[in-house]
Amino acid sequence: MWGASRSESTVEPSPAASCLLGPVARCSDVFGRPARVPSPPKFSVAMSVVICNSEVNHVRRRHHCRLRFTPSAELLPKAPSDGLHYFDQEELYLQKPIGAGAYGQVYEGILQNHHRVAVKTVIAKKGCNVEEVHATLTKEAKLMAQLRGHENVVRLFGLVDKGYTMYLVMELCAGGSLDTMLRLHGNEVSTVQRVALAYQISNGLKWLHQNGIIHRDLACRNCLVQGNLLKLCDFGMSRTVTDPKIDPDAPQNVRWMAPELWSTGTVTYASDMYSFGVTLWELFNRPYVRPYDELKGYQVKKAVLTGYRLHVPEDMPRAVESLMQKCFDADPLCRPTSEQAEVELGQILMNVNRKRPATSRSSSSLRRTRT
Repeated sequence: MWGASRSESTVEPSPAASCLLGPVARCSDVFGRPARVPSPPKFSVAMSVVICNSEVNHVRRRHHCRLRFTPSAELLPKAPSDGLHYFDQEELYLQKPIGAGAYGQVYEGILQNHHRVAVKTVIAKKGCNVEEVHATLTKEAKLMAQLRGHENVVRLFGLVDKGYTMYLVMELCAGGSLDTMLRLHGNEVSTVQRVALAYQISNGLKWLHQNGIIHRDLACRNCLVQGNLLKLCDFGMSRTVTDPKIDPDAPQNVRWMAPELWSTGTVTYASDMYSFGVTLWELFNRPYVRPYDELKGYQVKKAVLTGYRLHVPEDMPRAVESLMQKCFDADPLCRPTSEQAEVELGQILMNVNRKRPATSRSSSSLRRTRT
């Protein structure tokens, strides 16, 4: 999500989003006030996932095999219990840019109560449809408000709405995106830790699906690291089950896109599970590269539609491999649900060995599967 490369694999902004300006002014306070901000309290947050090797012992043997993770030590403001909370612009100070979402720039900010937050900006150019621009961000905010209360989903705190400018105020995850962490520190992440990360992703995805929401853009770049927690983010492309239609001819994230979407144009929980399979591949492939890295977007589409899938990473446990293969099934009805994936990964985490027996794997990132 934040700082991710956007090329052929990224959905282009809607007509409303095309009215967005570039990054706002590079100053401590982009509202034009003197650059004086409250001094935030000092704190330290690990910049990479910290999951001890004995974490497998913390799996509670319940029906959903839920992990016992330590919550973040950083105190953050609680989201309102109902509806969307609107901040006054005087309550928020924007600081350094930390990345870009699908529809605007993302900044680190500070609220007047000294809490650090992430702020997604949407700034409409004069002359464009302001209502449509606002509807885009408000829709995302309402989805996030519907999902609050889960440790594996980024929390929404509220909005700032000032005419042509709108801000989405969210939980700040100091560890950055999972793909960046794997790219820079992948050698420090063990197989057991990768299984634990996969479990957290499935846990967050299950929460989305239980609330009738299809993420539609699940990938390591849209998972953020906060201490020893992983949180799903970037719901700008998400849909509810009552609004599942997309335009398959528009630019898409083809490397994570389920093959049936090219013909049906209807996103489902099962299409999310295909993306989850690709995300599993991202997690276990070493060194980290984007899926089908040697292919262009149109080549990925052609390959997937003719039955090719990503190869099995060398260090992927057999049980995780089996789950990934099921997620890649050409028949959406044969893919596991997010709840089934969470149960499987919880069991795998309890049983996984430190080292997988050496096996012969193809160096190609493609393999043929039945369609």
